[in-house]
Amino acid sequence: MGRQRVHAVQRLTVCVRASMSACVIAVVVGCGTAQPVANDSMVPLPVSAPAPTSIGADPETVAMCESFLPDVVGGTVALVDFRFIGEPGGPVKESPFQLNDVEIANIRLSTLKEGVLPGKSQVVTLLGGGVPDQVLGMRRAADGSKTAIGLLIPSQMDHVPEPRLVGVLVGDRFESGDVCADTYTKRLNGAADILGVDLADAVEQANAYYNAPSNGQLLNVGWALGALTGGTPAVMPAESGIDPSPIEMWNDTPVGSRELDWEVMPDEVKDQVDVFGIVVTLPEGFPLSELSFRCELGVGYVTLTNFVGDRPAAATFCLKASTEVDFAGQKFSFPPETWNRELGNRVSLAADEMGNATVTVKELASGELELITGLTRAQLAQRRDQVKAGEFTSP
Repeated sequence: MGRQRVHAVQRLTVCVRASMSACVIAVVVGCGTAQPVANDSMVPLPVSAPAPTSIGADPETVAMCESFLPDVVGGTVALVDFRFIGEPGGPVKESPFQLNDVEIANIRLSTLKEGVLPGKSQVVTLLGGGVPDQVLGMRRAADGSKTAIGLLIPSQMDHVPEPRLVGVLVGDRFESGDVCADTYTKRLNGAADILGVDLADAVEQANAYYNAPSNGQLLNVGWALGALTGGTPAVMPAESGIDPSPIEMWNDTPVGSRELDWEVMPDEVKDQVDVFGIVVTLPEGFPLSELSFRCELGVGYVTLTNFVGDRPAAATFCLKASTEVDFAGQKFSFPPETWNRELGNRVSLAADEMGNATVTVKELASGELELITGLTRAQLAQRRDQVKAGEFTSP
């Protein structure tokens, strides 16, 4: 299930923390009104052009990247001083990762369960789909073999024990090796300016906040992460000195961009939603764009279509309201009876030669979700409970 925290991303929104790859649990976003479609329906949908390699002023791309930030910076992480050794390695078994040899000189912070140690080691980086391998951008930022600060998170896959390198910090830049690097850099540097710390300290404080957003001592961090306009820090308000609670902030966030975050959702909202297992399936060569899911209460899951085949995930859906699937700016609504909480659902996307796409939702067969994720029924139930307890977030 993946790292799922509403990202505070609202993830900065567009929402995400995602992957059930061993049940990737995530959160999603979508907006607008869609026409209802039946359970197994095939819906025509125009295919968008591939995402740009640089963010520029595209607000949708910026929002998407901001929604991923809590998944990148939150959860269990390690900050290490390291350098790359040799050339990028090959793919890791049946996974979206590649191996990279590194030498770790110092551990600044580590909450990884497996831990990391100084010396020669290996990390994995995401292999691209429709985007460049992330490690190439990270290597350029780190200037080849020079020492940089690396941010590591769990791979989220049971058969990939090596930690995943999701970014390098060089000077005042957070380089993720993908289209989101500029957004991450602006957001984290803006928070650093407000908090009066450097970039590495801002990442460490953001990690603490995303892991405990209800901690009153960290509300200034949450405010600093959110108090930016176009990457420019705002001035910290000095009004009553009474900050809104995480639940108050959640209630004040527009439905289209607030994540269904189990750590901060009001109890009355938690009673109206639940965690569902889904498997998103894409053919080879499918256009790169954002795929998100939301209901009338908020975003339940979001991901990029930068993969081929199956991507298991966990999403939070409304129990009695329709769930909207949003791809390439087109939104399609599926009634609540479409989604099977126990068996899970497959969401398949395809595109024809004319550029017309279809989306199909079907229930999985008994035992199919276990086969795809490699988890037992008991382990899937445990992952669902972990998501609700705020212990498991999307990738």
